[in-house]
Amino acid sequence: MTLALSEARCDALSTLQSLRDRRDTSSIEYDVADHALSLAMSPSRDDTRYLARDCLRNARSIVVRSRRRSREGGVDFLSPAAAEGDPAELVAAETPDPFERALWRTTYAVFVERIRALGRDAERALAGMVEDEPVERTAREAGMSPRKLKSLRAQIRRLAGDALARAVS
Repeated sequence: MTLALSEARCDALSTLQSLRDRRDTSSIEYDVADHALSLAMSPSRDDTRYLARDCLRNARSIVVRSRRRSREGGVDFLSPAAAEGDPAELVAAETPDPFERALWRTTYAVFVERIRALGRDAERALAGMVEDEPVERTAREAGMSPRKLKSLRAQIRRLAGDALARAVS
């Protein structure tokens, strides 16, 4: 079976390959260009003249987010993978000190309780933040205005900061 690629896709792949090949293999630019190549090969992407630029932009945010999360270490308790189990238990399993485990469980319980007190819209806003969905998409799916969603996200960030500040003080 042969796969026919459009001229725009071939140009994008060629551009991205040459960009990747000019970079050191241990650099972030190499990883970004490599990931952009994978994105450009996806048949779900439209063949536009801006394909290479769009793939680079998306790859950059993906790679940077991935590196930031790996630098932070441990379990990202708001990640979709953590949703498969109890996030408090996942983090507690990574923490050897019993005092720190208890502190984490309490902090997480307070955070979740305060989010639930804000209502169902806040829970949906948090889910959108966890999934890294754009504001417009989350607002449309939840049936609320983008302005309300932005306000809820700001409240959630404040609650998370307050909960963590209390935990470390």
